[in-house]
Amino acid sequence: MYFLPSFLEHHRAIGVEQFLFLDDGSIDGTASFLSDQPDCVVLRMPLRFGQVIAYKPRNRRLAINRAGILMKNEIPELLLRDKFVLYLDADEFLFLPPGVTSVRDVIERVECIGETSVGASVVEFFPHGISDIATKFVPRTLADLLREYPYFDASQLIRLRHKKDPELIGDSKSMSLARHFCPDAGKRPIDDFLQRLQRPREFLRKPRQLGVSSRFKTPILLHNDTSFQIGSHRSSPPACFDILLTIGHFVFTSNLNAKIERALKWKSHNAGAVKYSHYVSLCDAMKRVDGSFVTSDSVKFESTSQFLDHELMKW
Repeated sequence: MYFLPSFLEHHRAIGVEQFLFLDDGSIDGTASFLSDQPDCVVLRMPLRFGQVIAYKPRNRRLAINRAGILMKNEIPELLLRDKFVLYLDADEFLFLPPGVTSVRDVIERVECIGETSVGASVVEFFPHGISDIATKFVPRTLADLLREYPYFDASQLIRLRHKKDPELIGDSKSMSLARHFCPDAGKRPIDDFLQRLQRPREFLRKPRQLGVSSRFKTPILLHNDTSFQIGSHRSSPPACFDILLTIGHFVFTSNLNAKIERALKWKSHNAGAVKYSHYVSLCDAMKRVDGSFVTSDSVKFESTSQFLDHELMKW
């Protein structure tokens, strides 16, 4: 609910025609708010988003994953087949290239070059210091968010590759903060290692270090038999080489503490929301020294041309 007014305001402004929300039992007024929006459809499921289930994606082997990931794949299959779908979380804001005013213009270019999906750099926005997120603030527009949390790191995160998934080349803001304020946080104690042994699917993954946040996502996708989402961030086939958009991800806001509390309680996020226990450590470490988010790489947002200049966008 914290982000919904500004999320809808921004994406309506860039031409999104209809919103489909998956509600797994919200208790913060989300359902009531969305029911009053003429362009919003609320889909409800009896499972929690993070509930682990087994299912078989099309043409692939049996998968064990969160119920919400299955829904992200099946909802477009049922309701939006052969249409372009925009995948975003409520704290994510899609930025278009300079001079492009509508997401439809992006889709038309994608169709023109014969592609089916578009990737985006996921750029975290933040205030100047850790004390700034203690102030109560409820945004109504994207402009509100950018006024309170205007900074981002102007360093390239990914490198597109032709007909391959992109190469990850830079740290997310969360990771760079973790390296600075919690340099020993990535060293897992033996009891955590043993817990991972009891979860064999997670054990196959690379160890998750403190504050890992996604650097790449595929927000625009034509959904059909040969073009579909894989997990939450990738597509098959891989995103096109010629276009890269930017997603502004508002992590470090006055909503962070409440989000951490919910995430750790509900375990709906990836790997049982372990990332959010790491955010607790990061915030505590920053508070002890009144730490700043701003570094030599940080700039204040002025226009989307900055994303082009720093290879966070391609058009």
